[in-house]
Amino acid sequence: MNWTQLSIALGIAATLAGALWKAASAWTKKAMAIGAAEEAERAKTREVSELRQSFANFMARMSEAEKVAGVLRRDIDVLGARVDERERHRRDTQGIPVRSDGE
Repeated sequence: MNWTQLSIALGIAATLAGALWKAASAWTKKAMAIGAAEEAERAKTREVSELRQSFANFMARMSEAEKVAGVLRRDIDVLGARVDERERHRRDTQGIPVRSDGE
């Protein structure tokens, strides 16, 4: 084997090594992109799950607040009725006539 044949063989080997390097580099980039896309999908799924849980907790708190508001509304209605009854009783005992506009 002379120098010419050796240089040709080394050139072919270097060309093949370069092609393999390019293919491996492209494969690695593609694998990294796929991994990043999967991680983004997992993060999105996790975020949606957390948002759903947060919304469920919010709705539970709102349900409790609605119950409290209902109790308060009922209590206010009862107190309003008592105030009206006392006012009617006061007017009856003091002889104050009821006005025509309903007061």
